[in-house]
Amino acid sequence: MLWPRPPWCTNRYSSSGSVVIPIFDLSGQVAQMYGRKITPNLRVGTPDHLYLPGPHRGVWNETALAVSKDVILCEALIDALTFWCAGYRNVTAIYGVNGFTEEHRAVFRKHGTKRIFIAYDRDEAGEGAAQEHAAQLMEMGIECFRVQFPKSMDANEYALKVQPASKSLGIMLNRAAWLGKGERPAVTLIDPVKIEPVKIEPPPPEPAPQIEAQTHQQQTAEPPAAPIIEEKSEEKSGEAAESASLEKISAHGVIARTGSARGHPPD
Repeated sequence: MLWPRPPWCTNRYSSSGSVVIPIFDLSGQVAQMYGRKITPNLRVGTPDHLYLPGPHRGVWNETALAVSKDVILCEALIDALTFWCAGYRNVTAIYGVNGFTEEHRAVFRKHGTKRIFIAYDRDEAGEGAAQEHAAQLMEMGIECFRVQFPKSMDANEYALKVQPASKSLGIMLNRAAWLGKGERPAVTLIDPVKIEPVKIEPPPPEPAPQIEAQTHQQQTAEPPAAPIIEEKSEEKSGEAAESASLEKISAHGVIARTGSARGHPPD
């Protein structure tokens, strides 16, 4: 899918062979795009993660942050989409461990976020970023909790291995470790949105083509009556023969009358 190029983007953005996720602002404009390479045998040095040139812009799924005061914060958009697909719609993401921007913090202030569940990868980089970002958020008066996946796992990998994802991710969220000082505050259990299965109605049967219907009618129709042209033709032949005979008789009559004129007695 092609997206309109933002006016501040001047370089070519190569998303070939990638899953591309657009990030819209609240006005519906594309603020950023994220591409994740999924094709094998890439050239050496090809990055797996792609963004538009320039500084990171936009906050994914900001509309949900405007509704919920509790926010799930992921390290990557793939992980955020994993939560979203499992029914946890109050989720957003940073742009990697080094992509927690001032725009993220500004959005949390703007919408009055009260509680953040940091669901970064459970590796060394993710643990360090979680501690650093939690300190910044708590200075803003936001309560922070650390979602603790098994060692070396991220949200997407965990959800794929422990099914159903809506239940397993919910357990991780409700067991998240308190990162602040003092006693852990009471937290309302986070439940996923109930997702109704989509019912796909079978398509209606296609009507028979009109040409086939006409052919079938022609094949089943009764044969036409014998033409009357032949009978008329025979009548015409009889009439012609009778006319010829009359002409012949007339001819003999003329001869008879002619003979009588020459002095021969009539018969």
